[in-house]
Amino acid sequence: SFPRPPPFFKQFAGLTGSSDARWPNPPPPPSGSFMVFGHPFDPDEPQVPPLQGRRLFEQRADGSVDIKGELSRLNKELMFVFSELLRVLVDNPASYAGPLNTMNQLLANIQHLVNMLRPIQARGSLEYVLELEIKEKEDALKSLQEQGEAMDKALATAAQELIA
Repeated sequence: SFPRPPPFFKQFAGLTGSSDARWPNPPPPPSGSFMVFGHPFDPDEPQVPPLQGRRLFEQRADGSVDIKGELSRLNKELMFVFSELLRVLVDNPASYAGPLNTMNQLLANIQHLVNMLRPIQARGSLEYVLELEIKEKEDALKSLQEQGEAMDKALATAAQELIA
């Protein structure tokens, strides 16, 4: 014999036939921190961690940043500082700390700007995947419609042959 259904089945009983049936409410969103894939996650903390150190990119008055332009500018500056570090290492190897610290600050700023792009990239990837799913479903629906039309034609010809 089959086991008895769980007690919450009563929430779904009568949903198919009655017009005043309501689906159960979704669970409330989790509050506080919880574990995700073995790591603690706090939904209240910002998605992009704050920048440690000095900010080397320009922020507009409304708080937005031209990420592409700033990444390009910081990359050019990084190449310059790298060549300066190489020059210092050739001329006076003991004074490498200044250019190296500047390089570390530039890399931290570049990493921060890339982290700011992650939500935009995730949204774009999700849109692309959803568009692919929609196209696949539309193609499957078109195929089903074509098969249905072919079946209707076959049935019509079979009916005509039976009548004749």
